[in-house]
Amino acid sequence: MSILLAICFIASINCQETSNLELQVTYDYLFSVDEQTAYNLLASPEERNKFVRDYWQRNDPSPETPTYNEMNKAFVERIDLANFFLSSIEEFVDGWKSDRGKVYIFFGPPTEIHRSPFGPTAESKYEIWVYSVREPGGNRKTVELTFIDENDVGSFTLVTQVKFPTMIILEASLPEIIKETADGSMEQ
Repeated sequence: MSILLAICFIASINCQETSNLELQVTYDYLFSVDEQTAYNLLASPEERNKFVRDYWQRNDPSPETPTYNEMNKAFVERIDLANFFLSSIEEFVDGWKSDRGKVYIFFGPPTEIHRSPFGPTAESKYEIWVYSVREPGGNRKTVELTFIDENDVGSFTLVTQVKFPTMIILEASLPEIIKETADGSMEQ
């Protein structure tokens, strides 16, 4: 079991101000092409900050609590935790830019993580992140996402085909996580 799973909810962050890091991840991962274009046309930092605040306000799952946006709070916490636990010192890559970081930011902490102890001499190191997801009918299903570290430097590549949603998911549910089967068809 990973430390990542053990402390996934310890961060407490005030989401009123948009940090440069939060802005960059929001822009790269969440903004649509149209939103990126509109954002790029804004002249001042104040206008850009307001644009991002408005974005999160539109995506607030409980707008009746105007000072608290659980979606934005989870997003910022996941960025921080991805950077803390999933950065690659050897390759100077921030955790949020890694495949594991992106998965963590979108889907949150996995239910389980399985790791191999091997390196490039026997077989590549791998991690399998297991998510227990809710299907539309309410039944639960297990989805596994596999990451491989072919060079044994802590840089894991996602090898499972995943369709990333347009917004982070507070609790993993299908069909947000879509996995490619062995025959190349998409499984839901």
